[in-house]
Amino acid sequence: MTSDTTERGLERLICTALVGPGQGRTMSDESELLDRITVRADVFGGKPIIRHMRIAVEHVLGMLAAGDTAETILREYPALEPEDIQACLQFAHRSMAGEHVYDRLPVREAS
Repeated sequence: MTSDTTERGLERLICTALVGPGQGRTMSDESELLDRITVRADVFGGKPIIRHMRIAVEHVLGMLAAGDTAETILREYPALEPEDIQACLQFAHRSMAGEHVYDRLPVREAS
């Protein structure tokens, strides 16, 4: 088993644990998940956000790190979908793996 395969397996386990069984990877295309992460120059100083909303990826990751469950996050932010949480985890994973995902995000200028 390669380290890439091991990382994907671990990522699926984490997603399943956080989002729930049967929902651990509803969007098989990882680039489709990352399309949910956007940047707007006029929101949070251009930090990555979820689907152009005023919800920062950093905030969702912080909530997960603090022990909040995906269910709690989805209840507190009803506009979010389970795939948004998966997208945040995917973004963090790729960032930590050394990919320059932030540089590839489309930036929408302030209106």
